[in-house]
Amino acid sequence: MRKLILLLLIGSFGLFFSCNQPGTKEPPPPPPKEIVKDGVIIHIKHGQDDPQQAIMGLILADNFVDKKDVLVYLDVRAVHLATKDAPKIEFMGHSVNDALMNLINKKVQIMCCPGCMEAAGKTPDMLLDGISLRNDEDFFTFTKGKIITFDY
Repeated sequence: MRKLILLLLIGSFGLFFSCNQPGTKEPPPPPPKEIVKDGVIIHIKHGQDDPQQAIMGLILADNFVDKKDVLVYLDVRAVHLATKDAPKIEFMGHSVNDALMNLINKKVQIMCCPGCMEAAGKTPDMLLDGISLRNDEDFFTFTKGKIITFDY
């Protein structure tokens, strides 16, 4: 019986010392979770024909840019806003042209409808730097979160 107790004590000490060896590391903490922002598509189809809708869409995009992933899509008459020869459009003290340039400077993805550009007699080389023709895949890959759309 004494031999059994002695054996158990020696085994306990061995277990104790083997668990508390210098250099034994704790498991690393889990990696931090990736913060996923939701995406907002601002669809603008008006330009000079309805400056209020054009500026409201651009202002909304600017309001979201710090909190969400933003994509601005210009089609129908809004493609005229995206060109180097765009008319100067103002509405209630807001400049459509300045709002668009502000978004370009903030690296917001802005795309134009190629068919609408063609219908308007515009070519891709007429687009402002920072604006591209539509790439369908970008509608789904510009964000990892859910996608919300606003139409103007």
